[in-house]
Amino acid sequence: KVDTDTNPRLATEYGIRGIPAVKAFRNGRVVGEFVGAQPPQAVAAFLDELLGPSPAERLLAELRESGERPEVLAALDDGDYERALEQLLADAQSGNGDAPDEVRRLMLALFDELGGDDELTQRYRRRLAAVLY
Repeated sequence: KVDTDTNPRLATEYGIRGIPAVKAFRNGRVVGEFVGAQPPQAVAAFLDELLGPSPAERLLAELRESGERPEVLAALDDGDYERALEQLLADAQSGNGDAPDEVRRLMLALFDELGGDDELTQRYRRRLAAVLY
């Protein structure tokens, strides 16, 4: 948040002519912007476009494309993260080829989506560590 009255140079540099003016930066460059009050849905769409898909959304797309792990995909489509995590752990315990590494990657994406404080993340992170190490 910048007060354009006390920072007129910045306002000029970034072409701010109306308030509110929202600008998104990445690596020091403006990558998105809008001017004026926007409804919450428009702000959410603006942020979604900037942030791209979540790790879980990328995971779903990857699973759909590969056709692998249909049980995990079905659980995620149902929003049943616990069932998906349980299936992934079972896959890791089976010891098939690259299963542990792949399972670890998939589970980390789900943990990221759920958040570090989520009870499922904490419980399944411990269980994954026990299986892998």
